[in-house]
Amino acid sequence: MSRFHDDPLVRRVVRAWAGRRSAPAPAGGCDGEPTAGGDGALALPGFWAGYLARMWATDDSVGPLFADWFGTDAATADAAWEAHLRDAARFRVPFGGGHSVWVVSCDFFPTDWGTEFYVTHPDWAPLRGGARRLATTDDDVLRRLGFDDDGYRTGPGLSWRELVHVAGTPDTGAPGVHDPYSRLLLLLPALGDADLPSDAPGVVGAALVSAGVPAAGAAGAAAFLLGRARWEAAHWTVPAGRAPGIARCDVPSSPRYGPGLARGLSRRQVLRLARALRS
Repeated sequence: MSRFHDDPLVRRVVRAWAGRRSAPAPAGGCDGEPTAGGDGALALPGFWAGYLARMWATDDSVGPLFADWFGTDAATADAAWEAHLRDAARFRVPFGGGHSVWVVSCDFFPTDWGTEFYVTHPDWAPLRGGARRLATTDDDVLRRLGFDDDGYRTGPGLSWRELVHVAGTPDTGAPGVHDPYSRLLLLLPALGDADLPSDAPGVVGAALVSAGVPAAGAAGAAAFLLGRARWEAAHWTVPAGRAPGIARCDVPSSPRYGPGLARGLSRRQVLRLARALRS
């Protein structure tokens, strides 16, 4: 057991974290009401290198690889990420039927953070929490504190079919990120799918080229991201019934396991979300 476990502050943090995980996603992610913002961070030199590194790098030795893909350096990538955290630290990805996926990063500690992915709809506001969590990277913080338990990790949150559909169907009438390639890269960390199609590397590679990765290196970068998935490879199934429902994931750590995403929603709301996700 790590020596950090004996620190009273760490024990309080972990208890608070456990409470956060069991509660529904707050309407504003880590804090407050959701407000569209952070879109300007996408244009910062080094942003994508910083974002992807923090989603995939599990140790410092891998981090510089992401900067190399984009022809930048780790310091520039770190600066872009820190600027994003100081700004809105959240992205809105609006899609069909008035739904939005929010990608919210929170700077909980001086050197640690977590990122949440959750879906909202205006009609859900009266419901408890007003949002449905898709995935969270909170476990990164706990691992750095010396805990090996993955119990605070929740995901995956999207199948490949859903990821590509949501990325490619922006609601241009709502504020947020509308570029399909940027949307795909923002949501890619929530992906977990054992049945990736053969064109998946090409789709991710095209998004990386759009974000600044040279075409010659895009295939290798895409293969790295898809081959080093954050989550256990999941199988997705749609419950049998008279009308299509929301796809369910077979990974117990996922909020999509069982009826979780649909819990508390009316049948009409479930059908609307299923159509929007193209589950």
